[in-house]
Amino acid sequence: MKRVLLILVVLGLLAAGAAAVLLGRFDIHRHQGELSALIARQTGRSFAITGDIHFAPSLVPTLAVEGVRLGNAAWSKRGDFIVIDRAEAQVALLPLLRGQLEIKRLLLSGAKISLETNEKGEGNWVLGEQKTNARGAAPSLPLALAIRQVRIEKSTLRYHAVKSETAQVLDVKSLQLDSASASSPLAVDFSGTYRGLPFTLTGTVGSLDALRADRRWPFDLDARIKTVKAAVHGEAEKPLAGEGVRAEVALSADSLAALGDLGGWKLPALSPVSISASIIPPENKNNRGYSLPNVTIKLGHSDLAGHMRLDPAGARPLIEGEFTSTLIDLTEALPPPPKERKNERMFSVDPLPFATLRGVDAKASLRAGALKTHKMVYDKVTAALVLTNGRLNLSPLAAVLAGGRVEGALSADATTARPKVNIDLRGKGILPGQLPQLAGKHLENAPTDFVFEVHGSGVSVADIMGGGDGKLFVHTGPGRMPNNLASADLLLDGLRLFNPLAKSDPYTTIECAVVNFGIKNGVASGPAGIGVRTDKLNILGGGTVDLKTERIDIGAKPKPRTGIGLNIAALGDFVRLGGTLSNPHPVTNAVGAAEAGLKVGAAVATGGLSLLAEGLIDRTSADDDVCAIAAGTQPLKPAQKPKSVLQKTTDTTKEAAKSATDAVEGVFKSLFGN
Repeated sequence: MKRVLLILVVLGLLAAGAAAVLLGRFDIHRHQGELSALIARQTGRSFAITGDIHFAPSLVPTLAVEGVRLGNAAWSKRGDFIVIDRAEAQVALLPLLRGQLEIKRLLLSGAKISLETNEKGEGNWVLGEQKTNARGAAPSLPLALAIRQVRIEKSTLRYHAVKSETAQVLDVKSLQLDSASASSPLAVDFSGTYRGLPFTLTGTVGSLDALRADRRWPFDLDARIKTVKAAVHGEAEKPLAGEGVRAEVALSADSLAALGDLGGWKLPALSPVSISASIIPPENKNNRGYSLPNVTIKLGHSDLAGHMRLDPAGARPLIEGEFTSTLIDLTEALPPPPKERKNERMFSVDPLPFATLRGVDAKASLRAGALKTHKMVYDKVTAALVLTNGRLNLSPLAAVLAGGRVEGALSADATTARPKVNIDLRGKGILPGQLPQLAGKHLENAPTDFVFEVHGSGVSVADIMGGGDGKLFVHTGPGRMPNNLASADLLLDGLRLFNPLAKSDPYTTIECAVVNFGIKNGVASGPAGIGVRTDKLNILGGGTVDLKTERIDIGAKPKPRTGIGLNIAALGDFVRLGGTLSNPHPVTNAVGAAEAGLKVGAAVATGGLSLLAEGLIDRTSADDDVCAIAAGTQPLKPAQKPKSVLQKTTDTTKEAAKSATDAVEGVFKSLFGN
């Protein structure tokens, strides 16, 4: 037996030596054109070797090729699919003698691989149909191929999605694939950078034979990008075509900001983050996209669960889903409001993410037990979203707020340079004392209804509000408010500032309060749009709010109610409220209003909206229903309709001119006796 083994070894050495001699005499340059043509036929792409070819004969012959180019798909407008600076292949000699091409080690250095998809969702990595030979059979390599180890270094992988302006870039420091045979699984060990962040990938994938045949290909991989960890376990029915992927995915991160870095998004530092989902391919070819039946997301204290459907093909990815949540806590994600708002704007000037609306289509619904912001806590939230071709529609929106209910709709058209936005919000039976910022401050009852409509265009909230049209209507029912309440709320602060008894009485008992302002080109105005009825006073007023500058010019005049028995001379003074939406304060006179930056002159030129309210209150009686007047449900009596400031000025000018004329005529009569 030992002699037999010895003879086999000697024969193997002799055969190897003979093969080495034969290969040493083989001039591969003579067949370079044939080799290029063969690969072109196999791939359906152009193929060229632009550099030198080196061949080192030995017991493990090594072939080195420089300047390899594989062309792109016919529909691509970019450069080559693959460009390789240098490729080395170590060929096992003994399998070669048996008609098998076994590459012990394949090294690629300086490779540049460009992946992309077209509008049909086709990837350029799927090679074209193979051409058949004269007998109708596809040409094949003359040798069976097996690769034991692949190593890629100092290379770049770029991915261009359809209509994408920028590519996702993966820089490969080192990628090593090892397998026992062509039919054995591949061990993966990768290190590199993605978006400049360190990236590692380890695990196993299916065999090269399965990949080459585009058949079932399992994978079990773990990835880490900085502090983001991901694990994926599953299989692909057709890996080269990217079809039939079935997997379990789990992702975790120290913070949402770290996860946003992967997509180039600036997200808040919310932590911790965990996401898990199952991915199921469509049941048949007529169905598009993948199902995610059990998605779970946890972001800090917030949670989300439900099911989704993803369809990445087409001009825009499509996302559909239904979700439920016990809590969505936005206080962790949004910056807290400043403690001092005197120099702060109420409407943000930060650009809204309208570009995102143009990049994806979506249809989703949400039911949340609670949604928490810094100022509000919404319960039993329901929302439905439809996003198509850059047009967003949020309707219906509904929630329970402070004992009442809020409903509404929002739409945005992001297809233009200045997106168009429509907002329609309505509230019913809201109790201000149950709002978080007023809780525990002894504000009793006062159920409030409101309507807020704005139709505008712009790139930020401030931009939209500063040029929008619409209306604001607020109605507050009976309640009791402490007079020392500092709420940083224009309505409540206005009620306190307009009440001359606020300094002497600990509470104000409100029977009703109304704010009714129309909004035109970013200016909210109401000549008699403010009405307040307390147990002692009637307050009627009006004015303007410039939503672009956020400056206010509002006036009101209190009047004792009949039978109250008040005798307060100060009630004859007209109270003017100036400043800004986030910092309202009383202004005593027109000079003070001008110093505060209010456009008193403009108010006079346009009829003096707040001044008109001053004239109006002088003509109302103590028994008038000021809330009905402000709401527009009770028309003013003819005697109550005052002349505008322009009319007053015109009348005064006429009287002065008449007096001057009479005086001149008297002089002439005395001189000429006529």
